[in-house]
Amino acid sequence: MDIILLCETFLKNSNANLYNLPGYNFVYKCRSTKLRGGVGIYIKHNLSFIVRDDLSSFIEGEFESIFLETTNMTKNVIIGEIYRPPNCNTPDALARYDEIFTTLKNHHNVIIGTDQNFDLLKIDTSPPSSDLIDSAFANGSYQLVPNLHASLITQLR
Repeated sequence: MDIILLCETFLKNSNANLYNLPGYNFVYKCRSTKLRGGVGIYIKHNLSFIVRDDLSSFIEGEFESIFLETTNMTKNVIIGEIYRPPNCNTPDALARYDEIFTTLKNHHNVIIGTDQNFDLLKIDTSPPSSDLIDSAFANGSYQLVPNLHASLITQLR
């Protein structure tokens, strides 16, 4: 496995170095005041990458994301992890997802792992779930791995 995406890491800056995996670089963002949350990406040492802070948004307890871009492949790949905690402002979170999808619309190789805490199996009865999927589709992305609490939204052309 070349890349491992994590959300709800529960890490702190003081202990994150304890969770290094041999053969991987670990890029992460931790919460500073709350215990639960945080996002991270393990990426194999042999893959060159840059951190894409321009795509990342980390609003502690509301919308937490981290993005990288590989730089040594035939086609660069943008990789991101997004965590939207339950019971946070849904319209704000949907607007942030839409902004990310819109920004990445013209990139052809994008992988986003996300725990958005929307039930995507209820897109017919849950407006937030439907709005998220509609935003992804409108920007050329699609859900690859359905699950109650997590999904992988990707755009590979």
